[in-house]
Amino acid sequence: MNSLPSSLVAVFALALLAQAEPPAKPVAEPKNVTPEEAEKLIKSRKDLVILDVRTAEEFEAGHIKGAKNASFLDDDFDQKLKEVTGKPVLVHCASGGRSAKAVKQMLGKEFPELYHMNGGMKAWQDAGKEVEKSK
Repeated sequence: MNSLPSSLVAVFALALLAQAEPPAKPVAEPKNVTPEEAEKLIKSRKDLVILDVRTAEEFEAGHIKGAKNASFLDDDFDQKLKEVTGKPVLVHCASGGRSAKAVKQMLGKEFPELYHMNGGMKAWQDAGKEVEKSK
């Protein structure tokens, strides 16, 4: 019985691997969190992006320390999302409506972890959490 030389088998194997589809990018299912859970995430995860999807005016009036503002209502919202792609993200707005829509828009994109803070900034402030104001 004739067998192929091992080097030829290796070439065929590499050719097959090269044609295989690349592994899927991480796509997270969103997890709803309370302000208390959000605060724990913020303190324990230095790589976490806090994405505040309220307007710039709302953001300046008071926001979570370290948050990045990307208004869901702005035309460039999708472009701003690209800036945080590939990172774990905690999304919130004023009370939860816009952030829920933002999270839906983020589904299927490359976010390894996706968190939605229930109740938004209102719930954060009602829980007595720290708020930072723009200077």
